[in-house]
Amino acid sequence: MRINCGVYIEDKVSFTTYKFDKKLYLGCPMNSIYHFDQFEYDEILIVNNSRFVDSFEMIYLKSLSESSWKPKCYAGGIKLLSQAKSIIEIGFERISIRDLFFENRIEYSNILKFLGRQGVTLCLDIKKEDNNYFIQYLGRSVISLEKFDLEDELLPGELLINNIDLNGTLMGPDLELLDLIKKKKIKTNINYCGGVRDLNDIDTLKRFGVNATTIFTASSTILNGSQKLINNSFSR
Repeated sequence: MRINCGVYIEDKVSFTTYKFDKKLYLGCPMNSIYHFDQFEYDEILIVNNSRFVDSFEMIYLKSLSESSWKPKCYAGGIKLLSQAKSIIEIGFERISIRDLFFENRIEYSNILKFLGRQGVTLCLDIKKEDNNYFIQYLGRSVISLEKFDLEDELLPGELLINNIDLNGTLMGPDLELLDLIKKKKIKTNINYCGGVRDLNDIDTLKRFGVNATTIFTASSTILNGSQKLINNSFSR
């Protein structure tokens, strides 16, 4: 099972969040990425919260991709196949798509065909409302996860289930949500994000058939003065 580290970037500053609201700033993204490169993560997910990508930013993104030797996935602001191509060309192994899936299904399909399934992660933000789990788009619930299905031609190499209610909480994964995902039998790799604390939680994810987890709380654990969680949990 893969264990990935997530780094949020906004206006060229890295930070971690609590339920995507309260921000704890970390500083220079390149230093943050380099720091996490020292731990035994399998991949680093770099999330550009600025929501746009253009040719000027590619120079900066290239410097971020060169800050780590680990495989890297980029997320944020991808609207066109040409942008996806450029991101791969500057050193990222994969890209993560979220809003584009709902905004332009044709362009999403073009990216999927060009990069191949393994080059694309589809991120779904999940929030629980009235005892049901809903996929959110632009802060609004658009469809229940239970009713959501992906046709074979739209299947990415990985589906990132981003539990926004548990972001940064270290309260443990949502077992009810994991059970729902398992019952849906989605025909691709599942990456779960939200509430993961330690190796016991990792073992729990495995029992639910999860293939990977992305951790965004590792940075705040370090800043709180304790690296025990990372060193002991993610390095056997």
